[in-house]
Amino acid sequence: MTSLAEAFKMPATEIADDPWLVMHHVKRLAHHLPALINIQVCRGSSHAGTRKDNYKTPEWNRYALIQRTLAELGLTKKAKEIEENANREINIFWDKRLKETGNVR
Repeated sequence: MTSLAEAFKMPATEIADDPWLVMHHVKRLAHHLPALINIQVCRGSSHAGTRKDNYKTPEWNRYALIQRTLAELGLTKKAKEIEENANREINIFWDKRLKETGNVR
């Protein structure tokens, strides 16, 4: 992943998916955008569900744990809004970068 970041001439880091560690690096890189944070996650298949033949039940699902906690705090609607806005911004960013490099999607 860091070679991808290097190709785009951006800072990068690779970390475990601990929320506090993620926030530390988000804050650290916030003024050096664009940046790449490659977060190692615990999942059931080899690549985002693309190989169901190798599926195994993950030890834990950080995303589901966070969603449940946010729901318990009454923040489901706000979390969904933030996620939708983040996805929109990411798509805008990647479309722009792909056009700049001649790789239009």
